[in-house]
Amino acid sequence: MKGIAEDAEKVAEVMARRFSSANGVYYRLSVDQGMQSVDADRWDQRDEVAEHTRAYMRMSVVMQAIDKAAESIKLRKQSLSTSQIDGVVQVNIPHVSDFGTTTMIRSCPTPSPFFTGHKSELRRTESCIVRRDAGQNVCVVYGLGGSGKTQMVLKVIEITRSKWEEVVYIDASTQQSIHNELKDVAIVKRVGDTHQSALQWLESNRIPWLLVYDNADDSSVPMRDYIPRCSHGSVIITTRLPGMASLARGPSSECRLSSMEPEDALTLLLKCARRLDIDVSSEELGDAKALVQELDYFALAVVHAGSFIGHSPHMSVTEYRSLLHNQQQKALEAYSNLASAVKVDDYPHTVYTAWAMCYNAISLPAQELLCLMAYLHHTGITVDIFRRAATTIMSYKPKLPTTPSEDTALEKLRTLLGPLITSDQVWDGLQFTQIIGEVVSRSLVEYDRMNQAYRMHQLVQSWVRGAAPYGADLGAECARTLLSVSASSCADESLESIMFRMSLILHVDKVVPEPPTKMGVNHAVELYNVYAAKGQWKKAEGLLICVQEARKRTLGEEHADTLGSMNNLANAYSSLGQFEDARALHAQVLDTRKRVLGSDHPDTLKNMNNLANAYSDLGQYEDARPLHAQALDTQKRVLGSDHPDILSSMNNLAIAYFDLATIRIH
Repeated sequence: MKGIAEDAEKVAEVMARRFSSANGVYYRLSVDQGMQSVDADRWDQRDEVAEHTRAYMRMSVVMQAIDKAAESIKLRKQSLSTSQIDGVVQVNIPHVSDFGTTTMIRSCPTPSPFFTGHKSELRRTESCIVRRDAGQNVCVVYGLGGSGKTQMVLKVIEITRSKWEEVVYIDASTQQSIHNELKDVAIVKRVGDTHQSALQWLESNRIPWLLVYDNADDSSVPMRDYIPRCSHGSVIITTRLPGMASLARGPSSECRLSSMEPEDALTLLLKCARRLDIDVSSEELGDAKALVQELDYFALAVVHAGSFIGHSPHMSVTEYRSLLHNQQQKALEAYSNLASAVKVDDYPHTVYTAWAMCYNAISLPAQELLCLMAYLHHTGITVDIFRRAATTIMSYKPKLPTTPSEDTALEKLRTLLGPLITSDQVWDGLQFTQIIGEVVSRSLVEYDRMNQAYRMHQLVQSWVRGAAPYGADLGAECARTLLSVSASSCADESLESIMFRMSLILHVDKVVPEPPTKMGVNHAVELYNVYAAKGQWKKAEGLLICVQEARKRTLGEEHADTLGSMNNLANAYSSLGQFEDARALHAQVLDTRKRVLGSDHPDTLKNMNNLANAYSDLGQYEDARPLHAQALDTQKRVLGSDHPDILSSMNNLAIAYFDLATIRIH
């Protein structure tokens, strides 16, 4: 029964379009006012439904419609020929023959019966358009293609339908479609035969009217010219172009749609999969929750996944998840192969085709930037990453031998980032803003003002990686190079450098393979500092081992860089509580530095302190104290009493004495 009720809405919309220009032929009685809070699956509310139905039948306009329908049945007058048995019925509309044409206007579709969620956006949009005390209201609803903009707006229209005497619904996908449909409105309303005539009619018409421009996605169309120039009426624009929000007027007039709430996405999936009215096992429910999370709660993807599951008799949520993991694009486009009769809406695009149009509309530099971002974490993509990399990459020199893939990625990144540097070798923020602005203008990426960073929907990232003109291996290598070069710009231990390294953690997690030996060791040299800054020493350990082994092979065991990486690895062991491993490594480094640099070299003395600290970590304070004392005495003699290292050594020795005293007391 629920399926019949939901299908009835779709059939009614088709019938309304067919007979929109034929009077006395098609009548529909539908109780809608007061029913917005009654979901199609709530049969326990039938008493409430009955009361709304009785109230509906008492309305004068409904009584008149019933009388007209009865009169048409009684007279049995032929209105249509059998040649018009299918398709949209075209008959002469009274009073428009002056324009010598047969005309019909687009009726406003009803929302999909599967529409779910976006409650706050519904309230925001409704509150904007129904206001009467703030002049003309223009609400702009924007977001990624497939995020549910049109369906949300159609739901708002359904909820507020009784407030409007005129609802004009326009396909705004092209300038020509706007002109044609506004012209049709003018002809049907007998006010002229141009699109300007329709706008002038709205401007002079003081009745409550709502003008809807759906899918205004063409940036070359001057939408401002199609907003009636008056201080009354309400306008809704749906678009993928965030810049269109500049047309918004009135309180709560900008509405951005992105991912759904998790519970709403789950409900939508179960509705479309026809699982809402049956007992779902805890295992399948768990898989359903995991599936909507993997789809990043994206409305169109959830609808298409659920519908495919619901109309494939053998397909379970678990099986679909497996298909999604192995063949993501094929799984998400499987919906397009369903018969039109069982599809939940008339949306012409799959998840991916909607994005492909946006991708193809931006310039090559913008596409390349988007492809690079697709291999980073989907949040926290800051301008600083690109600024630091661009200002460093031309002078960047890998510290160890590179692989062919590293060389290719470095050259590709220099080509991409080079135009972002001026002739004076400084960051060209304006140029970057223009390029990223193209990407944002198509809603492929959005800006998170709270965190001052860009973010990208995970499904968009996945699609872009597949659409990139190069393979996944090179894409990932370019992302690693971007992060390595930007991290290498932190040449000091200033607070700014430490904070920047910490901000890279999610991106580094995304690009470091398992095991880390699969990537070039030059990346490990720079990226281990990111893990160290966040105190993630286990991850840092894996990279440091790679660096140590590579430096031993290429530079030798006594090279300063090799000893430096061994010292860093020993410090990581200490932070992990592996104190004996740390002590052994520090002792090895100290012995080598004494032999190579001499006992009085500052680096040797630093390692002496490090070994003493390792003894302290092991509780061997008697072994730690003489090493600290020796390091301090030598530093005073070699460096002078005012050197900063002296203070550090004095502090270490004081702690050693304190630890010894504490033991003796106990």
